[in-house]
Amino acid sequence: MNKKIYMLIPILSFTSLAWAQVHSHGEGQLLISQDDKQWLVQFVIPAVDIFGFEHAPETPEQIKQLANQTQKLKTNDGVIDLGQQCLLHKTDIEYDHHHQQEHDHQNIEFSYHFTCTSTVNEVSVLLFEWVNSLEHLEVQWFTEDGQGADELNSSKSFIAW
Repeated sequence: MNKKIYMLIPILSFTSLAWAQVHSHGEGQLLISQDDKQWLVQFVIPAVDIFGFEHAPETPEQIKQLANQTQKLKTNDGVIDLGQQCLLHKTDIEYDHHHQQEHDHQNIEFSYHFTCTSTVNEVSVLLFEWVNSLEHLEVQWFTEDGQGADELNSSKSFIAW
């Protein structure tokens, strides 16, 4: 295991927590990190962009929307593509609409843990195809080959290194 990358994992988690404080509708953050064959992909996006609302669901339509979008996120259905050589083995989603105040803004944080059998040189964000209000993502990546940052949007929805 590459010691440098191993040491970055706690830092990356801390960076994600700091990002959670940022909240602008239409804007999100994406962090990609590699530790040998393990890849971690973390998103922080305003809940309104994913669900269409930032409060506990109040109508049957909102309940259905919350369930449908959560299922898409859980299964990585149209969210992110690292290539066929990568197998998703864990998804984490954090969204607590039960404890927010009436005027609070709520982010949703979700992460994917992949194991990849060969080199990943490109990551495509498919989320722009079904989250129409998402205008751009600030992206940071840390791989065994280096690190970088970029901004993605519906016109430029992939990064390569």
